[in-house]
Amino acid sequence: MLARLLEEPGVETAESDVRGELMRVRLTDGANLDHALRLLERLGFAAALAEGGVGDGSWYGVDRVGELSQAEGRIIAERVIPPFARDHGLDEGTATKLIQTVARALFECFIDRELTGTASAVAFRSDCRAAVVRVAAPIVGGDLAATLGEAVERDLAERSTGGNAADEPRPS
Repeated sequence: MLARLLEEPGVETAESDVRGELMRVRLTDGANLDHALRLLERLGFAAALAEGGVGDGSWYGVDRVGELSQAEGRIIAERVIPPFARDHGLDEGTATKLIQTVARALFECFIDRELTGTASAVAFRSDCRAAVVRVAAPIVGGDLAATLGEAVERDLAERSTGGNAADEPRPS
């Protein structure tokens, strides 16, 4: 998505916060602000002009996509797996192994999307679900792995479009 934003005329820099929920875009002088705001909205972000600095957290540009993808994969795994483990009676060691394994699988899925940039949001979430199922099955079995994959896919859908699991393509 960052690379997609940088292709736009007038976009000087594009960065994301670690959770991928906020984007910070700097425009060159004379850039079409309305166009940039509409583009961000089409990509699933509530866009607004912010005067001055935006946020105190870390920002990740296109040169740090790998680092951002790794952090995002871990955040999602740490958000989804603990309640999943509790609901399914998994011990702490299994939960920890799942977090590590799923975070790595999500990282690889995110990087693949950044490299190809062609999959729709629906296809991307489906690919990530399949990756989670593939790596979780040896740990918890096929049925629980499928359930975990669905939970991760739901989490991605809820957060990728501001709570709206739209089926629109979201370019990278």
